[in-house]
Amino acid sequence: MNKLEKAFSTYLQDIGYLDFVYLGDDKDDIKDKDVNPVTEKESQSLINNLSKSQEQNNSIVTIILIMLCILFTVGIFFVFYYRDDPVTLCTIFGGNFFALLGIVSKLKKIWTEKVIIEYSQSILKDLKPEEAAKVMMTLYTNIIRKN
Repeated sequence: MNKLEKAFSTYLQDIGYLDFVYLGDDKDDIKDKDVNPVTEKESQSLINNLSKSQEQNNSIVTIILIMLCILFTVGIFFVFYYRDDPVTLCTIFGGNFFALLGIVSKLKKIWTEKVIIEYSQSILKDLKPEEAAKVMMTLYTNIIRKN
């Protein structure tokens, strides 16, 4: 379980929405369920947790982009240095390609997490806590748990 999934599950467990989501305007049915009223405090707690994750993701994205640039530059240097030795050149090119492929795939996962965090923060700030909780539940069950 990554930090994003843990932050969402903790938030949803605290408000009692981890097992279901209630959609609609009729709130009489919700009285029968074991659901705590959603307050601004829970929303602010999730925003704080997401902000911490966002700071960490931003630093990781920066490090990965620097690694990507360094690896690309080293690869270009080796291409010119070993331009007369095709076997070595192919080996270096293949290794560089697979390393770049791994870095880019990790960057894609982190970027997706970053977008989810930013989307969640804007929803939590703009909607009422009850409506935001419904959106967070849908986001958690349909996107975060499936990744």
